Amino acid sequence: MPRPADGYKNKAGQQVPGVHDITNAYCPKPALVQWAYGRGKQGLPLYEKGALDIGTTVHAMAELHLKGDSDRDIEAKLNELRDPLDRSKARSAFGAFCEWREQFSVKSLAHEVTIVSETYQLGGTPDCIAEISGDIGLLDFKTCTRAPSSPYHEQLLAMAAHATLWNGEHPDQKIRSCHLIYLPKDGSTPKHHAYANYEAQWTEFACLLAAFAQKNGTPKPADARDEEIARLRTEAAAPPRPRTVRPAPKRRLNPQWRDPAPTQLVIPLPPPIALPPPRQAPMTMAELLRKYGHVRS
Repeated sequence: MPRPADGYKNKAGQQVPGVHDITNAYCPKPALVQWAYGRGKQGLPLYEKGALDIGTTVHAMAELHLKGDSDRDIEAKLNELRDPLDRSKARSAFGAFCEWREQFSVKSLAHEVTIVSETYQLGGTPDCIAEISGDIGLLDFKTCTRAPSSPYHEQLLAMAAHATLWNGEHPDQKIRSCHLIYLPKDGSTPKHHAYANYEAQWTEFACLLAAFAQKNGTPKPADARDEEIARLRTEAAAPPRPRTVRPAPKRRLNPQWRDPAPTQLVIPLPPPIALPPPRQAPMTMAELLRKYGHVRS
């Protein structure tokens, strides 16, 4: 993925990071460290020029093949390798790529298109956008001595970022899947990893991008929360729209629900209560004596 000589710049002329600036800053590479440790333990140099040349050559040959260049041009790129053993390895890896392309009906659409997103303040140059088995996909292929069992995490983040950049600039040709192909230099079967959903990887990359901008002072990517706050502020500053108050419609009741006409209630009176005769006042002693004849009046 060639990077522009002067880096990526937005419309204002400000320098913005590239996709690999983010992955290199925040993604550890334990496999690479382990590999470097093993070479140092064996007393070997960190990189061998022949191995680098093979990878570069196979990558270039695959690009020429996808672009539709002639076999003569592809063979000329192969002949740039001086060592016959290196040429043999490169030819084997390229042959495996051609077999893979035929198997998945790969049709190239665009190559190494430099994209700078004003929304994300991010630049990138995807390897290849192609039609793969009938769907538009992002294609990224790597040459390797031995293909890993699973893709490296930073490669998945980079693919998700490149796919998002492309989709933002080409909404009519959105990428439906990402494809990572490892081409072993010994000519063995390529390993193909395909991903139809890369939202989780893009979400992680967006967090790293925001952290990179905060740390290095590069233009900050647009935040959906900032856009929502700006929208709310605009709505709050705008004069309120007149509201038409409509009278509430009269409520019609079902005749069966109406209250019945009031009726006169007749409450019967209780029967008269028979009162006992009034008690007479008690007689005095004199009156008792006179009544019984003990005292004459």
